[in-house]
Amino acid sequence: MPGPVRVRDMSLAKAEIGVLGLVLALTTLGNSFVLWVLLRRRKYNAPMHLFMVNLCVADLVVAFFQVLPQLVWDITERFQGPDVLCRSVKYLQIVGMFASSYMIVAMTVDRHNAICCPLQAYKGGAVSRWNTPIMVAWGLALVLSVPQITRK
Repeated sequence: MPGPVRVRDMSLAKAEIGVLGLVLALTTLGNSFVLWVLLRRRKYNAPMHLFMVNLCVADLVVAFFQVLPQLVWDITERFQGPDVLCRSVKYLQIVGMFASSYMIVAMTVDRHNAICCPLQAYKGGAVSRWNTPIMVAWGLALVLSVPQITRK
């Protein structure tokens, strides 16, 4: 027996679409601008710049795979696409959220090491030292999001 038919409150839907559109625009413009500035200043390539670049990329993944699909879904009132597209979008939504959070944690750990152990923080060479937390953050985000693909 089919469930009750839901009536959509159009004023609430318009407000939600407006808010999501604003969030998408501000997130995309803000992170793109910061990314552009950081990539233009490559000669001042401090360890924190690479963290910020990766955080901007993670936030853009959230914007394009979390906010944008939700905006399209709210406009069309249902998901338009096959099962594989749905699973891919769900996977990338979780990747973006995890990557953004893990990148902040990686930045925090790096700053803690730089402040608490200033002489040892970059002892092994700056490039290898500050790339490891970034790779770990992205790796964890990619691997820990896999259950989203298999979920029914």
